[in-house]
Amino acid sequence: MHKIFNSKLIGLVIKRLSKVEVDKRTSNQHELNGNRDLRKLLGDIRINNQSVKFTYHDRDGSEISTTGSITWYDAREAHPSRTEYRLYFKSNYVMDNANQGDLLIVSLQSDGEINIIIIQEGGKLEENLLSLFGPLERIGTTFKYRSV
Repeated sequence: MHKIFNSKLIGLVIKRLSKVEVDKRTSNQHELNGNRDLRKLLGDIRINNQSVKFTYHDRDGSEISTTGSITWYDAREAHPSRTEYRLYFKSNYVMDNANQGDLLIVSLQSDGEINIIIIQEGGKLEENLLSLFGPLERIGTTFKYRSV
């Protein structure tokens, strides 16, 4: 297992960040749209202000971490037949420095800990993840689930 993951890891989702998720000139939403794969990881129960570790890995291998919080919720929970899950995060150094095309990984550990990892596009770490996820060009802007 790669050093950014540990033995308590039970699953993760991976995607590339899109412009609307990170470009401060076009959006200030601080939300990621959930899909079936993110729901598979986090479930259907609301998570309110859970503390998570945000980590940014740049092209040169440097790492910056901070603690922040997330809320996972169904924006249409009052609707009888529709769901629309979202992962809300508060502004923090890691997410404020993420760019379109960077990899985003949300991981869940057996103790319930959630980690959010950003890997800068074009770096060595991104190349190393090929062994775990297959060709990176197949990773698009929607979450893909991987169990461990």
